[in-house]
Amino acid sequence: MPRTSSSGGPPSPNATPPASNDDAGGLPSVEGVSPEIMRLATSVALGYIVSPGPGKRKHGDATARGMNFADFGHTFCRLGEPGFTQVFDIVEHGLKLAAADSDDEDLDGLQPGDLRPAKTDEERIRDGSWRILCDGIPGFENAMISATAERALRRQVCTQLHKAIQDQRGNDTGGLKYALLDWIHFDTTQSLNPPISKQENSKSFRGWNHPVTAALLCPIEFEPIDDTYAGIKEGRITASAQQWPRFCYPDGHEYVPGQEIVGLFKGYLCVRSSKHIFMGPSSALKGPGLSSSRSPNAKRIGMTRMTPRALAYVLIQLWFALSSLQHWPGSEAAKSNGQEDDQFNIAVFWRNIVSFFDDGNGQDVLDFYDYEVFGIRRGGSNVVRERGTGAQSAMERIRAERSEEARKRARLDTEP
Repeated sequence: MPRTSSSGGPPSPNATPPASNDDAGGLPSVEGVSPEIMRLATSVALGYIVSPGPGKRKHGDATARGMNFADFGHTFCRLGEPGFTQVFDIVEHGLKLAAADSDDEDLDGLQPGDLRPAKTDEERIRDGSWRILCDGIPGFENAMISATAERALRRQVCTQLHKAIQDQRGNDTGGLKYALLDWIHFDTTQSLNPPISKQENSKSFRGWNHPVTAALLCPIEFEPIDDTYAGIKEGRITASAQQWPRFCYPDGHEYVPGQEIVGLFKGYLCVRSSKHIFMGPSSALKGPGLSSSRSPNAKRIGMTRMTPRALAYVLIQLWFALSSLQHWPGSEAAKSNGQEDDQFNIAVFWRNIVSFFDDGNGQDVLDFYDYEVFGIRRGGSNVVRERGTGAQSAMERIRAERSEEARKRARLDTEP
């Protein structure tokens, strides 16, 4: 497979791909595929789509056209999947979906449910991740299908994407780690006591070892007191990803069994962290829709409204910033230093947040953030739902609440 230009040097990112299949890196032609898609596939094959170096890029180059996989990896981290699943596994899942969809076109008279069993939560998550990849990179789906026989080529692309995801996640982690200390209290004039120095790289004074961070991390159903924190540290009390931390709710929120949805994800730190990440670090305390930057991060990645995955990304970053963990859970550094949290699985927390919005639920939460972060009024409403009994996790209780509400509506519809 060629990797150099005719002059012997690396190909120019703006070079026009050759027209023949052989010159296109050995990728088979696909009937009806646009020249843009073939340019993308050829760029992958030639290996000159690389991580952007330092310095500014001209508007007309390949990166500005969205042709750079590493650039999109930064976007995908925030809006798609923050690295819990390898990009290669997402692509392989997507190729299976494409093959299954092709097979289904040949079958008549069958409903989708007749063709395969209902999808698991994990499968639905991967479906969404694959769709975001395909929508975000021009021609990505067709290029990957064209490269079905080129496993090493696909892995090369996915490795670059995954590295970019990790880089972006690390950048956001480092920024929020220190910025959070300036506005960790609802009342920003209140001092953090005992203080946590920004000069201190270690996070050992956070998590369950500090009264303020412990209160924010404490599951909403538990009283935020020293006895609770001690019980959690000793393993007598569980604080897992199946429970909602107190920071997910507004300041001073009182937990009421059966009304777990009320106020969920509307905590002041959730809003400030969203503004920090998407509108800029100095925008955390600004009013709705206001940014201190002419080109905030949201604009750079084409984000105009809050999405379930974007919010989930903010909340896992916030949880990690409050915790005492020094390294990102699941990373090689965390494993080698033995600093995993035995109770709280951050990947499960992310998936629970994303699942909260399944089937169009939680629109009032997204409306809330559309206004707080982007200044867009959507007229969202908060609906109090009654909770069913017997649920074990926070998401199970919420599903029970929604089911109970649906049953109530059904009874009203059938009454004379």
